[in-house]
Formats: sequence, C-alpha cells, structure tokens
Amino acid sequence: MCGIAGFLQQNNNTVGLEALRRMGRSLKHRGPDDEGLFIVDARRDHQGDFMQSQGTVGLAQQRLSILDLSPKGHQPMSDQARETWVNFNGEIYNFWEIRRELEDLGYCFQSRSDTEVIVYAYRQWGIACLERFNGMFALSIWDGRRKKLYLARDRLGIKPLYYYYQEGNFAFGSELKALREYPYFEAEIDLESLYDYLQFQYVPTPRAIYRNTYKLTPGHYLALDLAGGLEERCYWDPIERFRSLSGAGQQLSEAEALAQLEELLQSSVRYRMISDVPLGVLLSGGIDSSTVAALMQRLSDRPIQTFSIGFSEASYNEAHHAQAIARHLGTEHHELYVSPREAQSVIPQLPLFYDEPFADSSAIPTYLVAKLARGQVKVALSGDGGDELFCGYTRYDWMRRFAGLGRVPRPLRQGLAGALGVFPPKLVEQAYRLVRPITPEKLRVSNVAEKFAKFRGVLGSRELIELYPITVGIWNRPELEALLPGRDGPDEQLAFYRAFRAVPQAELMSKLMLVDLVTYLVDDILTKVDRASMAVSLEARVPLLDHRVVEFALGLPLAYKHRQGIQKYLLKKLLAKLVPPELFRRPKQGFGVPLGDWLRHDLKYLLDEYLNRSRIEREGFFAWPAVERVVREHLSGKRVHTGRLWALLSFEMWQEKYG
Repeated sequence: MCGIAGFLQQNNNTVGLEALRRMGRSLKHRGPDDEGLFIVDARRDHQGDFMQSQGTVGLAQQRLSILDLSPKGHQPMSDQARETWVNFNGEIYNFWEIRRELEDLGYCFQSRSDTEVIVYAYRQWGIACLERFNGMFALSIWDGRRKKLYLARDRLGIKPLYYYYQEGNFAFGSELKALREYPYFEAEIDLESLYDYLQFQYVPTPRAIYRNTYKLTPGHYLALDLAGGLEERCYWDPIERFRSLSGAGQQLSEAEALAQLEELLQSSVRYRMISDVPLGVLLSGGIDSSTVAALMQRLSDRPIQTFSIGFSEASYNEAHHAQAIARHLGTEHHELYVSPREAQSVIPQLPLFYDEPFADSSAIPTYLVAKLARGQVKVALSGDGGDELFCGYTRYDWMRRFAGLGRVPRPLRQGLAGALGVFPPKLVEQAYRLVRPITPEKLRVSNVAEKFAKFRGVLGSRELIELYPITVGIWNRPELEALLPGRDGPDEQLAFYRAFRAVPQAELMSKLMLVDLVTYLVDDILTKVDRASMAVSLEARVPLLDHRVVEFALGLPLAYKHRQGIQKYLLKKLLAKLVPPELFRRPKQGFGVPLGDWLRHDLKYLLDEYLNRSRIEREGFFAWPAVERVVREHLSGKRVHTGRLWALLSFEMWQEKYG
C-alpha cells in the first residue's frame, strides 16, 4: 500500500525534481516506510539518467511496506533494461500464480514483490495485463520504448486515483494533495461538482471538486503520449458484467449456490491474508465483517486479531455484538469505548484526511477503529461491499414499497406530504418509540425523524428515477436549487442515472444494487475506508469485493439475496454455518455517531463559526436564506437537518483549508 503521484508534459513545460518530491511527500501518510522518484526529459535521449533536475515525465512513490520489506521492493520499479517503470498503490493478490507463469516464459525476478510482477506482466502482455490481476490497485506505467504513460484503477475502485489535465499539463496522484503541489495546477472549484456533492454527500466519479480535475473511473485505464494523445478505455464494467451474467445462477440449487459462495469467499480471504506484516479484522459484529472474521479464523492456525469501537449511546453502539462474535470465534479482541469528546476531536482533521468535501459522518468512527487497529497491525480486512452485492440496505425494501406510489395521482401525494409536514420531528420520534416494540423487525428504522422527512420528499417525486436520489441524497431538488441559485440541476450523464437506465428490464432491487455498486460504494464507502485507514498508514483489504465474488453475486437470482423479507439471505446462511445465528440475528444498524444532537449542543460552535451570514455571503457559494433556514429549524427541533448541516460544514471546513 502506498501513495503515488506523477506528471507528463504534452507541452513545452517541464517540472523540477523538488516539485516532484513535494508531490510525493504530500502523501507520506499513505507510505511512511520509503520514498522513491523517477524523473526524465523524455523528449531527449536520457542515456540512463533517471534523476534529472527537470523533466517531462516524473513518478513519485511513498511506500507502506507490506510484501518484501527489503530494499528490493523499492519503487518506482523498473525492468532490467530500465525501459518500463511502475508506480503502484495496492495489492495484486494472485501475483504468485502470475509470477510462475512469467517464469515459465523465461522472466527472472529479483524480489518477492507484486510490483515486479506488474513490470514483467506488462512487458509480456501489454496493458491487457490488467485483466489478469486479482487485486486492489491504482498504478502508473511509463513505457520508455513507446514514450507512453498508462494509469489504471482496479475494477471496483477500492484504491483512488485523481488526475488533472489542462492545456498539455497532466498530473496524477492518489489524493488531491499531490496535485496541489504540481506547479501548473489551478485550484478552481467546480460548481457543478459542488451541486452533486450537496445532493449525494460526495463528489461522484468522474468529477472532482476542482475544474479540469477527475477521478479515474474504476475498471478503466488512461493512455497518454508526449504528442498530446489522451485516451480512456474500459477493461471491466459491472453493468456489462451484470447484463451478461444475470441469470447465470438460475439453475443453481440453494445448496450449490451456498457451497460456491463459501468456496469463493474463503479463497478471497486466503488471498488477503498474504502479508509479511501483522494483520487483523475490523469487526463491527454485523453480517459482513463477522463472515470475514469467521473465515479468516478458520484459515488461521492461531487466534486472529479483531478490532471494534463502542459508544456510550446505546442506539449507536455495536461493540457488544462484535465482542460476542469475537468470543465465539476465539479471536484476540481489541475494543475501545470512545467518549463524545474523543469522537468530536477528530472533526477538525477530516478535511486533511478526505482532501475534498465529504459528508458521511461515519468517517469519524471509521477513522477511530482504523487508529485502534494500527496500534497492533499494519493490515486489516473489512466487510465492505456486502450490502451492495447481497441486498443489505433497508432502503431497498422501502423503495419497492414506494414504487407503488406512482399509481397514486401526484397532486394527492403532494397534499399528503404537506399534511405530514405539520408533525414536528420530536413528535415523530416519540410516536415511533411507542410503536417500535410491535413493529416487525424488517420495518424498523434508525434516525426515524430524518427518514420521515425523506418520505415526505418521496411523496412528491414525479418518477422512479427521481425517487432514489431523494432516498439516498440529503437535499431534494427544489431545496438544493434554492441553496445554489443558478445551477441547472443534476447531470443525468452521471453514473447514477446511467446505471439506473442501463438495465431497464432488471428487477427493481437488482437495479438499485447495481446503481449503488457503481456510485455509493465507490465514492462513499470505499473512499471513507481508504482515507480513514491511510490517515494512520493502515492497509484495508475488502474480501467481499474480490471481482470473482462480485461476478458470482451479479449472476445470482434475487431470491438468493432477498427472500421473504430476509436481506442477505445467502450470506446469512453461510454465516450461520460459522457462528450461532442468535449472535447476528437483529435489525441492521448503521456505523454512526449522534451528530444531530451534537450539533444542537457540543458542536453548536461549528454552526456559529462556519455557517454565519458574514462568511456565507462573503464566499458567495450558497444563498444565505436557505442556510439560515436549515440552521434555525434544526436548532429549534422543528426539523432534522443533520445530513444537510454536516454537508455544509464539511464543505466550509474543507474550503477553509484547501479552497
């Protein structure tokens, strides 16, 4: 695991060695163990000098040593002819198999590193080598023979890769920090990206918060040359895989499907246990992380290390569930109960960690559990991906119910939404507490007041494609347009809308899972885990997102994911073979903090500091009346605006640091 950065000049500009070094060192938290540089004026015959004072091509590396801890693993790494150079962040889990194949073809290796396997895999198969890799990665390859630079990102987008391209100036990096050190970078905020951020709580791929700056789409690679060529190509597309694999598992009996899932997941976990440093599991006690921990313990000849954090607020605490799973598995369990003050102390650091506006408040506990784990291990497995693959979000159930609302005339629905608006959040919460004991488990929800407000927005939606952004988003369109006057509204070419329309014949729940797989999973969940873990130099691995597991899940019939109201049906069947069902049979619980209450009390000073009239009007991004309304309504208890306020605060705190 590492931080990578670099540049290629398609114009007459050059970049200095010290600027390249600054680009790399901005990512030192991602790789504190070693650093490396490659810089050359590729327009001239460099005659073996790969550390020139100025150059047209440069690569910078900050290394977190996981495999082959010796100097032989140093990057950027070249072939013996010093013609192919690789800069790599991530892991290629099947590198031993690929290495043996390359050795049979006559290649000789100097290290035990998977980076060297990439070097010679490219020499043998060209950029098509990407299709052979099972792993998580963001990488660059400089082909000195062809004077060509390639950038590639893994199939699911587990590892990040940003790039900037303007008038022949091209730079890339694992995080935006590296691009800010590039001499020709212009940090101008993209207002369309800001609009999307406020709707989804993240800036969706391929956009970034700055103009002329992008995230490389998962499963894609870029090819650049010195003459001005830039081409992006796809080597793996989940939508295409869904189309071709959908129905592939129809003939499987439940027992056969369960056996295949167990075999695939066990293989995936085994791959992700390959390490030359200590490793463990981030254990929440939920279905996904418990399955990963149980399989890892099965494959280990000693107690594995598991990590969880707890909170004093019962509705946000899962630590006792994780402890019960750990006790049954016999793991070496590490647990930390975090006070509100400790959790709140993380907030000022979030702009440094996330590098562009990011408004998922579960980033706070994610960072805290990563920090706990880093005290004992250098690698940690996590359970991310199970919800998107096996129908784990409660909103899928609610969406299926909401879909029937389309048969009700819209004026009638809007009238009902208005009538429901008279109920204040506190009354909604009190009423729900009274009926919760008699509510079926599958219909129980957390943050009921906020979800009640979203339900009102759903009632006024015109069509199904409008409904889901309301469900997952934090602002509806009229309110967002009032906040950002003059914006044209969401770009329906974004992956969110394209994925929704790409499979029109699919069942609604399957369609929603696919949408989340290419949007929410990439830009929220995986972004959150990557930045939180890398902030403490911890490598996070995600066995459920092995592309073999993903393709298997895409081919399964919906009945194996969601049956008779049971979410993650097949995954729960597997977990029941590993731990007693009573240890995990409970409603889904989010990984969050009581942010709404904090904003009314302990964190109210943030509202005063960052969302005051003087600041908002001076910066000119948001309309003050819209900001003032959500602040006033939240503080008075008239409405719950936790997500909206946090999005505004996160942007303003980021803007203060980087804008």
